[in-house]
Parts: sequence; structure tokens; C-alpha cells
Amino acid sequence: QKETVGRGDEIKDEIFIKQFRGVDPAKCKIALKESGGNIDAISGSTISTEAFCKALQRAIDLYNKEK
Repeated sequence: QKETVGRGDEIKDEIFIKQFRGVDPAKCKIALKESGGNIDAISGSTISTEAFCKALQRAIDLYNKEK
């Protein structure tokens, strides 16, 4: 799968970030919709979006383990 150069930068944009605001990680699967989650991928940037979701889910899991 190819990634469009520069498209991964859109994970910093409000339209992407707002998907995560107010989300309860215990009730939401932090993964792409195509993988059964609740997050819309950025067109042309599926790899970056998926990597971001995996990193965020890992951080949530570590936080929950340590709290």
C-alpha cells in the first residue's frame, strides 16, 4: 500500500483530531473503521492514520495498566 507524500501531516488537523474529543476509550475502539474501529482514515494516508491509532491505543493501554 502506498502513502501519498505529505498526507500524513493531516493527523494534526482539526478535522481529524475532533474524532477523538470526548471519546471514552473504554467504549470506543481506537482503530480505523475498516478494522472495526471508530476512526475515519485520512484519504491517501491510511498508513499514518493506522499508526497513529495504534500508538494512541498503546498509550491508553499502558496508562490503564499503571493507574
